[in-house]
Amino acid sequence: MSSIAGEPALKLFDAVRFPLRHDVRPWLLAAAGAGVLVEMLASLPLPSLAGLVFGIFVFALKVLIWITVYRVASEILLASAEGDTGAPSFRTVESADGLAIRHIGLWLVATFALVLLSIYFGVAGVLIGSVAIAAVLPAATIILTLGKSLFGALLPTQWLRLAARIG
Repeated sequence: MSSIAGEPALKLFDAVRFPLRHDVRPWLLAAAGAGVLVEMLASLPLPSLAGLVFGIFVFALKVLIWITVYRVASEILLASAEGDTGAPSFRTVESADGLAIRHIGLWLVATFALVLLSIYFGVAGVLIGSVAIAAVLPAATIILTLGKSLFGALLPTQWLRLAARIG
């Protein structure tokens, strides 16, 4: 693998090992625990009206968890872009909620695209769309985090520019 500016290229093992580091582990455990708790709450059988109100509460709780996860992920991506290899502490997350909501919007656009492909082209469309989304979503995520623009993250010319800069 090639390196940029004399720095070693990122190895797959390092990317897999990163979430298990001692300074990142609290974020991983908190997000996983919150996700499990919300899914357990969502599976409770409740009467119709109480179930509807509780379902709305659980949905709002899921959105808050996703906002938190994307805020932390944005902080880690921004910090690593500046050369910091550590994880942010619980007290130093400074990225705005708007960026996390834009990340959720990016995933909703990708999901909506897969739904449209499923409606018009069936399983073949979903398979081809999934491969395409898997190819461009990392670039779109990086562009969104660095540029803080959802529109800019959806432009194919930005994906190609990022690919050319990375190599």
